[in-house]
Order: sequence, then structure tokens, then C-alpha cells
Amino acid sequence: MRICLKLSGEAFANSQGFGFDTKKVLSLIDQIKKLIKKKHEIIIICGAGNIFRGRERKEFEIGRYRADQMGMLSTLVNALFLEQLFLKAKQPVKILNSFENRFVEKYRVEKALEYLKKERVIICSGGLGHPYFTTDSLAALRARELRADKVLKATNVDGVYDKDPKKSKAAKRFSTLTFSKALSLELNIMDLSAFALLKEGNIEICVFDLFQKNAIIDAVEKSKGTTIKGV
Repeated sequence: MRICLKLSGEAFANSQGFGFDTKKVLSLIDQIKKLIKKKHEIIIICGAGNIFRGRERKEFEIGRYRADQMGMLSTLVNALFLEQLFLKAKQPVKILNSFENRFVEKYRVEKALEYLKKERVIICSGGLGHPYFTTDSLAALRARELRADKVLKATNVDGVYDKDPKKSKAAKRFSTLTFSKALSLELNIMDLSAFALLKEGNIEICVFDLFQKNAIIDAVEKSKGTTIKGV
């Protein structure tokens, strides 16, 4: 199975919510290595909230255009950190960035597919290379381009709820949803353009809690969390 794993900056962050937690990230890498041994192919999309967050844009009065550029560069920093830990774990890996730079290779569909066949983990950074797009959009586009079977959206909640489970004890968790049902309920699983792209491509989404034991493996093999599939 070809899997597109979308990691937010929280996946990298330390207990204060910023910077890096090497031990935490190595645990994720260990799970990914086990999936690769089972012949799964992995594409990782990096967020950047551990380095730069949207709310800081307003706090420091940074324009949206420049703030998005800062976010894109921050995803590359996370990708470089992740690459080094994969190499430490003796797992072949390749960073493909959306825009030209002197540090890593520029993303091209053909090269990404070639690396996947060689059992390399692909790390996609740089967002879409343009402001006003989210990393959800990057995950959806790369999943379509690279013909992924499933998109895993890693969060800090064990699935999709009808209400915020952190605010309401009456919140109900969905085990499965169709794309149409998720849209009609306005559940905000992803931004609408990303969600529409995956719906059109009929690519399954699994929303899961990254911080549970063996969370990535269970999301792949047991669809643990909430699965969105079907029209």
C-alpha cells in the first residue's frame, strides 16, 4: 500500500510545543520502518507549527504572504531534521522540496515514484511553493500525483467528532464517514480544496491520534481512528 502521512509540527515538537523532541520522532520512524518491511511505501508531508505558527503572524503583524513563505521554509527545516533521524535509523530517505534551493532536490513526480520503488521514504517539504495554500493541500496533491492508496492525517485526537471532544463530553466519534456526509456536517477535516481533491480521486483518509502507541501502524493496518471513504 502506498501511504501519504501528513504530520503537523506537533509531531516534531517538545513538551513546550516548539522545537524538536528526538525521542518522540524516533518512535515514529521505528513504526514507519516496520511498515516498509511489510512492503508499504511511505510519503511524508511536513507541517511547521513547531517552528512558526499562524497566530504569530498576527502577534508580530507579519503579512500573510510573507508569513506563508516563513511557514514553507520551516517545513524544510523539519524535513532536514527528519531526514537525519531516518539516516540514523539506517532507513533510506529522500527530501523533495516544492521550490528550488541549494540544500535538497526539487520535487518531480517521476523522481518521487522512482525513489518509492527503491524503498526510500519520501519527505515532501516547502508546501506547494506558493502562499495561501495549506499543508493539507500539499498532502492531497501529492497523494493524487503519486497515486497513494490512503492519506493518514495525524492529529492529537482519536478521530473525527461531531463536536470538539475537548469541550463537550457529549461529542460523538465517527468510525467511518463518506466524503459527502463529512461535507454536509461541516466537520472541517481538511481545508475544502484538499478534501475535494481527495474525494475526486477516491483516496481514503484516516484521521487518527498520532500519540497513541503504534498509532501509525494501527492507522494503516486496522484503520484505527476515523476513516473517510466513498462518495
